[in-house]
Amino acid sequence: MHATAQDTLALTVRNISSLGEDDVVQIRRDLRSQLHSQHGRLTASGRASIEVRVSLSENIGSYLWVAEIENGPSRRSTEKAALTPQIVMLTVARPKPVAVHSVLSPLTMRKTLVYEQGAPMLDFVPLDGSSPEPSGPATPAGTTARALVLGLDAVSIYEKVEPAQDQPAAWGLKESAPLEQLRPWPRDARGHLIVRDGGRFKVYLSGESCNGATEPTLTLDCREGGDAWPLGATSADGSADIAAYFETNRNFFDGRMRLDDGRELKAPPFFSLALLPAKIAGPNTGDIKDNLWLLAGVDGRAELLDNNAESIAHIGGLGSSVVSVHTGCQSGWQVLASRPGDLKEADTVEAYEIVNRKAVPVSAPVDFPGPVMELWAVDEWHAAIAICLDVRSGSYEAFRLSISCGQ
Repeated sequence: MHATAQDTLALTVRNISSLGEDDVVQIRRDLRSQLHSQHGRLTASGRASIEVRVSLSENIGSYLWVAEIENGPSRRSTEKAALTPQIVMLTVARPKPVAVHSVLSPLTMRKTLVYEQGAPMLDFVPLDGSSPEPSGPATPAGTTARALVLGLDAVSIYEKVEPAQDQPAAWGLKESAPLEQLRPWPRDARGHLIVRDGGRFKVYLSGESCNGATEPTLTLDCREGGDAWPLGATSADGSADIAAYFETNRNFFDGRMRLDDGRELKAPPFFSLALLPAKIAGPNTGDIKDNLWLLAGVDGRAELLDNNAESIAHIGGLGSSVVSVHTGCQSGWQVLASRPGDLKEADTVEAYEIVNRKAVPVSAPVDFPGPVMELWAVDEWHAAIAICLDVRSGSYEAFRLSISCGQ
């Protein structure tokens, strides 16, 4: 195709192949990008000087893309151009099949209630590497579990000591530091705790952040300002692969993201994010070699993004809470996701693998007595904490979710 700087182009794409809608969206985006790179000026069909109509077809061995390039009505009115369109055909190899037999092997998700309270709970994090799991034969008497709990009005340390007799252990409040409320909470308040080395921690809230310490006593210092929330694989020093900015006075992220390499990108607004590290992105997604991000958008759709925050697929059937966990099973990382629903319904969480830009279930769903409000990774991303509102009792419950290979 030969076009000048004065030409305007109209692109239409028709799919008559077995390609899915997500693939067609990506192909259309790539074609538009290539036309832009050739200084093509895109406009609406019927007003362009050149019409480009691409049909996506296929044969037994490959895909076949056919482009019809024709002078549009604006050019024909001023030039005596040939009416016969130019035909360009391009053979595109089919992607190699992905071996999914191991990916589809079922995994087992274990759900354990670890803590509950009547007041709203925004986050729950075990301290000192202690496990909040209930006592068992391998847990000696006198063992103490500690946890940091974020509520609407305070950050608190709770302890649970395993009794000498065969009795259930109960959590007891050890210390509490009040949260200085610098602005009214949004209707659906959210918050996040990041625990660092040396007993330090940070609280992330809507329009507010706090620095705290658990030793020698619990202290908390809050200030107004929207620090980016760490959402990627967070290290002990507080750094993260991805950090995102929370929308002040709302309950979602505004789409601005900061990467550990200093880049700042913009994605659609979202409720939660799951990171899929680069080392597994290639085998599962058709030779993509960089990190992938799965966003649970505020429009009710999940979107798969590349490391430049460009959409590469829409994924249906997932709820607003997603998180990635590093289990060592299958590809090594899975996505845990709630199901679509509202705040008055029971919920489920299921484990998924991202295969060929689709979410493939790899565990049976586990049931919850109400909506899952939050999913946060714990234990260096080897497990997750789910915060649930029990619609029957009205209490807030923290569950630990862990994955084991096989059934």
